[in-house]
Amino acid sequence: MVYSKNTDEKLNFYECLQLLEKLIENDIISKDPNNENNVLVYRMAGEPKELNPEGWYTENIFDTAHDLVNDEEGQHFLMQELVNKNVVMEFERPWWKNEGE
Repeated sequence: MVYSKNTDEKLNFYECLQLLEKLIENDIISKDPNNENNVLVYRMAGEPKELNPEGWYTENIFDTAHDLVNDEEGQHFLMQELVNKNVVMEFERPWWKNEGE
């Protein structure tokens, strides 16, 4: 069973994971060519900046989905990127959820 959400609705972890997969399918983000379980993400510099410079990093897709759950602005931005490409984001309902949940 599939369903959709508005670009401003908060996503849960499972939906964030599906969103990342859809972004990969539509060439909006990329998988790490050296590790199929990772995606390439751009990070701002952390502290200390010498050890955590701004730039591209390879991160596990599950870790990235976990970060995205707590980043509603990022969710909105990425959902809007799909809208800009005329891609409809439909989520697969997990097998353990009933339709009314």
